[in-house]
Amino acid sequence: MNFFKDCVRFDPVNHYILFTKEELQQFKKNITKEQITKIQEKLSYMLALPLVSVVDKLGEIPPSFDKHDYVSLATYYWPNPDTEDGLPYISRDGHSNPEGEQYDKDRLRELAFMVYSYA
Repeated sequence: MNFFKDCVRFDPVNHYILFTKEELQQFKKNITKEQITKIQEKLSYMLALPLVSVVDKLGEIPPSFDKHDYVSLATYYWPNPDTEDGLPYISRDGHSNPEGEQYDKDRLRELAFMVYSYA
């Protein structure tokens, strides 16, 4: 089970979740120390995760030839099966291109989730 991929649909970093000031005050008022402790225990493993750098890409070197550059592929665009080099990419609406996992998008989402969870 990959925690980040499994919970991405619940990821508050990449989706807007809007509450009124009053609703937030009510949440704050009603949360117990036990609930806070449970949340901290569930997320504490994140501190033990290995540090990952943008240069640790699994995919090809970016077009800039600098591994330090952030690379994210368009989610719903796939290599063209009708051309030898796969270009130009074609749209496959609703189907995520698995090549994207070889670059930086998922790692950035993981980092954003961790920062959001501990902030």
